[in-house]
Amino acid sequence: MTVMTHRRGRSLGFMLGAVVLGVVLAVLVTAIVRTLRNPKPVHSKQPPVSAVVWGDLVFSNSAPLAHWLKTHGVHYKVWAKRHPPANKLLGKHKKAAKTAKG
Repeated sequence: MTVMTHRRGRSLGFMLGAVVLGVVLAVLVTAIVRTLRNPKPVHSKQPPVSAVVWGDLVFSNSAPLAHWLKTHGVHYKVWAKRHPPANKLLGKHKKAAKTAKG
């Protein structure tokens, strides 16, 4: 009888542990599903674009880029007409530099 009672106790403990483990897993899965269904937006603090990458170089001002283009046989005005967004970006830096100086 002692052996039988001991086996039942072990079986009951195993079953109770399995039920607790099942409940914990169910709670975790529910939390994961809720998170995936209702994601919170992530706000990036990425700085704005402040330079142009051209010819494996980075230019934050139009003067060095104009020099580089001249050495490669292209005038800055031609390049600017072909690449308006990049020219606009470099133009912002030029205007900011002028206002800071005077």
